[in-house]
Amino acid sequence: MNNALKYVKILESTGVSRQQAEAHIQMISEILEDDLATKQDIKNLENSIKNLETSTR
Repeated sequence: MNNALKYVKILESTGVSRQQAEAHIQMISEILEDDLATKQDIKNLENSIKNLETSTR
């Protein structure tokens, strides 16, 4: 997550401890990393679709 430090600072400014803020960002980062497709994932999917289209013609 590119804005992790910014997120931590915002949480800290509202009274959340540094330790809690870091735990928040760690969990959010882990969740997002597991569920988001990368540019390479999308390219691989596009190539798979093209291959399927070609093989079914």
